[in-house]
Amino acid sequence: MRPIDRILACSARVFGLSWPPAGDDADPTRAARGAAVSEADLDALECCAVEGFAAERLMREAHDGRPC
Repeated sequence: MRPIDRILACSARVFGLSWPPAGDDADPTRAARGAAVSEADLDALECCAVEGFAAERLMREAHDGRPC
């Protein structure tokens, strides 16, 4: 699994959704919970993840590499 897939799966769980997107029957949690992630949801989650990484990097640079 690619790192972005792990990020999306984690982000989806936060919003009560499941990963991978609808149409992939390999995810037993989707069937159990009846929730699915649309491609638009995934695009939004991916943008949030990318923005989060960028913000963390900027904060680390502002604090001489130390975590905030």
